Amino acid sequence: MRRSLLAALACAAAVLASGAPLMAQPVIVETGTGFLQPTRVPGGPAVPPEGMSALAGCPLCGRLTPEADGTPIPIDPRFNAAAFAPSDPPVTLNYVSMDPAAKRAPTDFATFRLTTIGSTEMGGHGGFVNEPSFGVAGRTVFWAGNFYATMSGDYGQTFTYRDARDNFPHDGQLDVVLDSHLCCDQVVYYDRTRSAYFWLLLYHVNCITQDTNVQRIAVAAGPEAMIDNNWFIYDFSPASFGYPAHGYWMDFPYMCVSNNYLYHITKLLDWHDPDPVEHPECQVPLPGAADADAPKAAVPPTRTLVARYPLAQMSRGEGISYSWFIAEDVHGMRGTHGATTSMYFGAHRTTTNMRIYRWQEANGALDYVDRDHNGFVYGAPGRPDSMSAPGPDGLDWARWSDNWIWGAWDASGTLGFMVPSRQGGSYPYPNVQVIRFRESDRVFVGQNAIWSNDFGVLYPSVHPNDRGHLAGNVAFGGPTVYPTAASWIVDDVNGNSFAGLTLYVMASGTNGPIGARWGDYLTTVRNVPYGNTWGGSGIYMQGGTADANARVRYIWFGRERDRPPTIHTIYVDRLNTTGREDGTALHPFNTVTEGHFACVAGDTLVIRGGSYPEVVNLGTAITVRNEAGTATVGQ
Repeated sequence: MRRSLLAALACAAAVLASGAPLMAQPVIVETGTGFLQPTRVPGGPAVPPEGMSALAGCPLCGRLTPEADGTPIPIDPRFNAAAFAPSDPPVTLNYVSMDPAAKRAPTDFATFRLTTIGSTEMGGHGGFVNEPSFGVAGRTVFWAGNFYATMSGDYGQTFTYRDARDNFPHDGQLDVVLDSHLCCDQVVYYDRTRSAYFWLLLYHVNCITQDTNVQRIAVAAGPEAMIDNNWFIYDFSPASFGYPAHGYWMDFPYMCVSNNYLYHITKLLDWHDPDPVEHPECQVPLPGAADADAPKAAVPPTRTLVARYPLAQMSRGEGISYSWFIAEDVHGMRGTHGATTSMYFGAHRTTTNMRIYRWQEANGALDYVDRDHNGFVYGAPGRPDSMSAPGPDGLDWARWSDNWIWGAWDASGTLGFMVPSRQGGSYPYPNVQVIRFRESDRVFVGQNAIWSNDFGVLYPSVHPNDRGHLAGNVAFGGPTVYPTAASWIVDDVNGNSFAGLTLYVMASGTNGPIGARWGDYLTTVRNVPYGNTWGGSGIYMQGGTADANARVRYIWFGRERDRPPTIHTIYVDRLNTTGREDGTALHPFNTVTEGHFACVAGDTLVIRGGSYPEVVNLGTAITVRNEAGTATVGQ
């Protein structure tokens, strides 16, 4: 059920002083709970039938206009943008060899895989607004972009296109959800504690028959299910969260996990008229619709929905009980990667003040604090006061960037949030402000800048590894360098410091984008099972300025000291009932079938003693041995 802010405040015993934690009731505008049963989708071929790529999109689908995300972030009048200056040295560039076979000193940056994902692997649906998002599980990588999906079964050496528009089921017809088709903004996450891929897809709004839409979360119960294209699907619309069936829709989704929950963050918007020239059919009210349900031209409030789903049930494709809260008047909310018993979310109230929410697992309590920091320079996407860093060809790849929090982490007792900042003051180009708080009391502890005198740095991503060290990816470009992709590491080797950060170039472009856009986001993940290494993504242009010239790269990287073995040893133990299975000695698979699937030619499969009543076709050239007793396989 929905609860109004007035009712919530009436339940609160008191409102604490500014900056102190507030109890759960006054935190939110609305709360609720729900239950959803998934749909099982059978497997099908990964690639589309001949001619499928030529199918048109949704002719009656409205699209979000730049103004539709609510009001701009309020600028703190105390903040003097003209005096804004870095206290850190600028970044340094390292064009280190990206040859995965190159051997280096133990503490050197090292690349273990570097793969270009081209137009074929993206099904011709790539582009410079690529939005790469992916998960890694052993030899498998599942990757989704703005309009496509692609997958790998050989540790990211090669990728095969999967048509995200026709996959539930894959039958040669575009998937239809509330009279509409797939839009964009896909997000992928692999949860290693439940061995499941989560794939979030945003669907269009059909403004004639349905002035609402769906965000779908598809779940593959393990890497083999992903490769075989077997998914459970959970469909969420505004009505799933207590809102009317018409008049609201969801956009800009994101996912992250804590120990036991998956978190789904999205904007929840009032429906509004799309562009009257491009979509004249959407300028009339729905037949028979009440005024409250009719399309609205007014700019909606800045409303963010955060929903929490149980990982254990969702990863098995079971019905789920879920809960949510909705917040207004905060901007660019992001959840923290690396969260454990509590999930933290950061969102800006002004350009110098962040609201940090905490949602605890044990008792479901939700609270927040408001914390000041050093600030950032606001930039309105696509407008005269936008971010700007034109490349050598004059094409301004930074023009549509915004001040959303694009990277967030929880590690080693610190909460961190990475926020793009417009050029201004002593910053000649856009940059990334790294804002840090102490986890225990969410007190501001410091702020760093990732910046340069020669180019802009934008689109940050971040994820902690098993040591609590950080790594991520950024894009950079300016007058002397086309948009370029780079990786970075902050760990014990560089004193766990962002100051004077080294950017390791992973892909150099030859052009800028004709559409003066980029992003909208990059992704960095912790590798599974090699949890002290990372997977990353980058976008670049090759040989032209059009969408067709856009390329993305998958990079598996870390320090040389953590280089994974060339020959992988995969463990199987029938006694592992924890739910976490990654083939390591500590977290073995519990069936020989899963262990064999995880192997590539040349690997070693170790089967621990016991009886495995399963039929296994060992079709891969591997070495098999037993450990800790006799292992019997078969029925």
